[in-house]
Amino acid sequence: MKRTVSALRPKAALVIDPFCTVCEAAKKCSKAHVDAVLICDDGKLMGILTDTDVLARVIAKGLDPKEVKVCDVMTREPTCVRSGEDAVEALCTMVSHAFRHLPVLDDNGRIIGVLDITKCLYDAIARLERYVSDASASLSRSVLAALPQTHAHTQAHAQQAHARQMLDALVSKLFAPPIAQVLSSRDGADRHAFSLRGD
Repeated sequence: MKRTVSALRPKAALVIDPFCTVCEAAKKCSKAHVDAVLICDDGKLMGILTDTDVLARVIAKGLDPKEVKVCDVMTREPTCVRSGEDAVEALCTMVSHAFRHLPVLDDNGRIIGVLDITKCLYDAIARLERYVSDASASLSRSVLAALPQTHAHTQAHAQQAHARQMLDALVSKLFAPPIAQVLSSRDGADRHAFSLRGD
């Protein structure tokens, strides 16, 4: 059974009027702790405005955010996804087009929320690490259970301890380092920034 977009738990959308100023939009974003707003007129989705849009299209150009209307700098007719569509396809769309945000609609075209690529990737990494951890533990249990049993308790204990030591080393090579460790590594290796445009 496919995993749908709704299973990705889209964030509640902050919707504003197209004639709000960028400054007003920024204040609403700050209050709601979001970095993107959807712009609607009469219930119809017109565009999306992100923090990156504000930086690139307003601040960097020396425009006054108290005067500029969001409808003049928003991304018009943004790509959307339906809540019942395949989650993997939605994520692939975000990655292939470098979208940080993707509006989610219901079958009637009403706004349900917004997918945030950062949250989606964090959830995916957490799920993957849980899977790897479970697989590692299962492998360890299976191998240890298959070891021959001896009648001498001390000998059996020593045998299992030695086997576990070797097995832990094997599991470490198979499943380590953890993804979180790789992402947070600061061992001097080259780090390449992955920049996403502000859609």
